[in-house]
Amino acid sequence: MKMRNTLISLGVLIALSAYVYYYEIEGGKKREEKEKAEKKIFQVEEPKVQEITLVSAEGEIHGRRDGTGWKILKPVETDGEEYEWNNMARTAAEISSESRLEGEKDLKSFGLESPRLKVTVKTGGADQEVLFGDDNPTQSSVYAKTPKGADVLMVSSSQFTPFNKKLYDLRQKAALKFNQDEVQEITLRNPAGSYQFQKEGEDWKIKSPFQGKADKGEISSLLSGFSGSVKEFIDKVEPGTSTGLDPGTYEISLVIGKDRTLKRFKIGSLKSAGTPPAASPDAEKKDAKEKDKKDKPDARSIADLPADATFYAKDDSRTAVLVVDKYMVERLNKKIEDFRDKSILALDRSKLKKIEIIQGSETITLVKEGESDWVTPDKKKKAKSETVMAMLSAAEYNKAKRLADPPLDMTVSGLGSPEVRVAFEQEGKPRQELLLGKDTEEGTWAKLADEPGAKILEKDFKEKFKVKSADLLADNTPEKK
Repeated sequence: MKMRNTLISLGVLIALSAYVYYYEIEGGKKREEKEKAEKKIFQVEEPKVQEITLVSAEGEIHGRRDGTGWKILKPVETDGEEYEWNNMARTAAEISSESRLEGEKDLKSFGLESPRLKVTVKTGGADQEVLFGDDNPTQSSVYAKTPKGADVLMVSSSQFTPFNKKLYDLRQKAALKFNQDEVQEITLRNPAGSYQFQKEGEDWKIKSPFQGKADKGEISSLLSGFSGSVKEFIDKVEPGTSTGLDPGTYEISLVIGKDRTLKRFKIGSLKSAGTPPAASPDAEKKDAKEKDKKDKPDARSIADLPADATFYAKDDSRTAVLVVDKYMVERLNKKIEDFRDKSILALDRSKLKKIEIIQGSETITLVKEGESDWVTPDKKKKAKSETVMAMLSAAEYNKAKRLADPPLDMTVSGLGSPEVRVAFEQEGKPRQELLLGKDTEEGTWAKLADEPGAKILEKDFKEKFKVKSADLLADNTPEKK
């Protein structure tokens, strides 16, 4: 009898467990998913959203997915800002109602009789729409309605915001769009001249007006400047407007990728001189000629313009005239000297194996031991690490103040009989010998032995290498026990 009762109890327990699992747990999940689906505004998946249309009092904006990006088709045909359009597609797949007001007939009181925004999403099937009206009293939600629905919906303001955009917000705002790593050649024209640069491996070379090594940092800064936002788009230039874009004051052309795609960008006249700073009594006394600003300020006056000064510009791949800030102009407003590589020598400390410092009749030779120690070849003496670190940091990171092209006067510069010679031997690279000559008011003359040109360095550079063995080296013999 007891066994029978136990089996009955066990059966009841199994049945209850099955009920709890299948109805409460699994059934609860299904009911939750059903409720969530019923609250969704659009029955779409993000990757399947192909077109989005926004209609407001300002007009219609219509965009279509184009491969991995987006194209705006109305009111102008142009590239779309990928982040903004992808964010709208993502929001379309997620947007849902927080609550609903059933049976509301007075749509006017919710701003839905004449909605401020209509959003239409198109996939492979039928179009889906939602109308957005006023904010609720706390401005945490927006009243919304679907054309076929009878109820007024409450949608979170955070899910309304991605759709509440103006045409400017949705246009591609990078001044010139390209992959910086794929740029192979650059031609730059500005009031100072015309220059050409070519990429060779990981480095950049100056090809014109002379040949030489270019500063990778300056080239990178030049190219990265085009990711900055366009301040304004002018789809129709008013008659009589002088944009200065033919031929333009500044022009840069880029050859990109293996297919050698050409992109060109111009900057023309000053559009707005910006907001001038408050005039000081001294400024008011300036001559009237100095106050007269030209539409095309010269190279020296661009830096003096207010931060909000703007210029007309043109990307040849777009029909609109662009408006850019003065900082983009400053990036193009460089002399060829600004692009020359002013590094002292090509030094990779991880591959550096040997250093020689020669002053008169004394030669100090150091070889690397371990990760960071420097010792004499016989290992009896060890160099002071802080002194060697200061030398190497100066050689690796310091830049020349100025470059001096040949012919050089080796006597005047002191490079014919240098005061200090420093040789660096790196694994897998040729030996580099740096000659340090005379000091001038400007700095110290320096030259790599195998290069024709010279450099002017800061005066304290040479002092780091003018060391005596007695000051640099210490005993490295292990103590006897």
